Amino acid sequence: MLDQSPSAYRGRIVLIGLLFVFGIIIWYIGRAWLQKNDDPATPVDATETVDTSLANVRFLTAKEVLARISRQENLILLDVRTRNEFDVEHIVDSLSVPVTTLATYSPPAGALLIIITGPDIPNQTIKGIDTLFKERQYTFAFLQGGLTEWNEAGGSTISTGDPESLLDYSKVIFVNLDEIEVAFNAAVNPRFLDVRSKELFEKEHLPEAINIPLNELEKRRSEIPRGTSLFVYGANDYESYQGGVRLFDLNFFGTRVIKDGLIGWKEKGLPLITPETKNVPPQKKDDSQ
Repeated sequence: MLDQSPSAYRGRIVLIGLLFVFGIIIWYIGRAWLQKNDDPATPVDATETVDTSLANVRFLTAKEVLARISRQENLILLDVRTRNEFDVEHIVDSLSVPVTTLATYSPPAGALLIIITGPDIPNQTIKGIDTLFKERQYTFAFLQGGLTEWNEAGGSTISTGDPESLLDYSKVIFVNLDEIEVAFNAAVNPRFLDVRSKELFEKEHLPEAINIPLNELEKRRSEIPRGTSLFVYGANDYESYQGGVRLFDLNFFGTRVIKDGLIGWKEKGLPLITPETKNVPPQKKDDSQ
């Protein structure tokens, strides 16, 4: 039977107390160990390996680069990702110079190069670019955080126009060909913008349309008249859609995209300008008459 004497009872109390204190000590030790391993700010033990390969590489934050742009400093935004990555989305006015072609790149004198990399680029590649540009005595810095930090800082980017992207789709206002006359007449200073190639434009185009090919919209955006209501079209729905997305990214808001593009326009038998014919462009209705 269990000893019920006072001395035995006191012994059990002491034992329980010791076990309780021991449990608390173990709990505190375990919690401290977990915090050390979970907290990235915890100093690493001197025996552990620390990656210091980028310690001497210069980085600028997106806000710092945007401030330099606002001061109109001589900057060149150099995107060293692959051409496919560049086409999907890139910073407005940046240059595509994939890392595989950097050895042949020669920047203008006096410019500060801002190097844009992707999230998956190895540190060794960054170190290699850093070494190459230092050997050539270029003035340069890497964009810290890449496109992610750039977007978070409010920097402008332009995308190719992914038809499966909800974000890109939200940038576009479609207008059906059945509605085009009403929409055109109701718009303020309406203009057609043809984003097909120059060769296709010269063969046939909509009345009074201006032509800036899709892949030239970014660098030739100053040619697009401000204060106009743009109706953009391409050879087909996809090209028209891409034009609308890119114009939105270039701050041409409210652009209408003509659904079905030039193909649908021709199927409807609507007027076209060709080398052999001259058609009267759509006229705005005069409400005073």
